[in-house]
Amino acid sequence: GGGGIYALLYAAGIAGLRPLTNFKPELLKHYFTVNYFSFIETVRQLTKKGRYAPNMRIVGISSVAALSGDGGQIAYGGSKAAMSASVRSMAKELSAKGICINTIAPAMTRTDIFSSYLERVGSDVYTESLLDRQYLGIVEPQAVANLVAFLLSPAAKFITGACIPIDSGYLTMGH
Repeated sequence: GGGGIYALLYAAGIAGLRPLTNFKPELLKHYFTVNYFSFIETVRQLTKKGRYAPNMRIVGISSVAALSGDGGQIAYGGSKAAMSASVRSMAKELSAKGICINTIAPAMTRTDIFSSYLERVGSDVYTESLLDRQYLGIVEPQAVANLVAFLLSPAAKFITGACIPIDSGYLTMGH
């Protein structure tokens, strides 16, 4: 019984590399607006009384950049880390409503953005160095979708406030 939204996947986001020397405060605000502030406001609106179904599940797409420290990812990594950190607090607040909320942190995933990036930087050198860190390979979109589907399912009812990496071993490598 009851209506309302059962599942939310927040996958909006912008990525890019910008070293500290080329940084402008407006850029930081732009990244945080899309990757973080909009996520928080979406969750806030959809978890108001009458808008969500019992046992609602929320998943935000964070990034391995939130958990690692690669150069040039101040805005991107920072905004994704803020998302994952806030989810820990929101999990406690939303638990009284029966809502579970998590993020997942993919490493480099075979997407159109990845393909266009390879065209710009040259695929051979970049892919070789990336595969040194992501030794299980470039993450396939279906693997990300499978993890999202699990977290949105009743089978994940005891998982909340987590940031789950799906990173092909990236985080085990150090830097």
